[in-house]
Amino acid sequence: MSHPQAHYINLRSMEILRHCVPRVYSGVLKGMAPADTWEHFRFGTSVLGRQLGKVRHDVEGKHYDQNENHPSPCRVGHLAQNKFCRLLLEEARERIASLPLSRMDGQLEGIFFQNQVKSISAHEDAKCPVTVVYANEDAVEKQIHCNFVVACDGSRSQTRQQMGVDMEGDPEIQHLLNVHFRTTPGTRLHTALQDIDNCGMLHFVYNQQC
Repeated sequence: MSHPQAHYINLRSMEILRHCVPRVYSGVLKGMAPADTWEHFRFGTSVLGRQLGKVRHDVEGKHYDQNENHPSPCRVGHLAQNKFCRLLLEEARERIASLPLSRMDGQLEGIFFQNQVKSISAHEDAKCPVTVVYANEDAVEKQIHCNFVVACDGSRSQTRQQMGVDMEGDPEIQHLLNVHFRTTPGTRLHTALQDIDNCGMLHFVYNQQC
């Protein structure tokens, strides 16, 4: 995955990373750009054209001090999803490598790509009450028996649908086209975007003809 897609890591997620996976938390902090380059949302008719407005978010936060009544020891994060996923993958691989050898259906525990979950079911087995059926890239179905499953498969989650959990609210609040681009050093656009008055986490560009 080379396109950054999501990039904002909310405060609660940063707290969980700090507590549960401190190496990933440190990696996120090291990978983030200075806060003053992404603390604004900017609204205009083009990236460098007429600016309609801006919203500044308190992304810097305050440093944690046990003597003061601060809500959190963390601040929000800003890191492209492809970079964040790389940190999580490295952490997962290191943790798996440190586990005692164990097997699932004849395979070493690990991270499986190009696999699709077909079904998740619960049953009376006290030792492993959950069965996951999945298909590998060759469409061969296999099973995993476990105590619990953490499903993180997005807003169109097949797991949610299989469990009969319906979505609530308006399914289409807004429509956006996300454009990610790189600039060449020395060009007008690159130079202009380095200006602190043009920096932003997101630039919302509105069509003047609409």
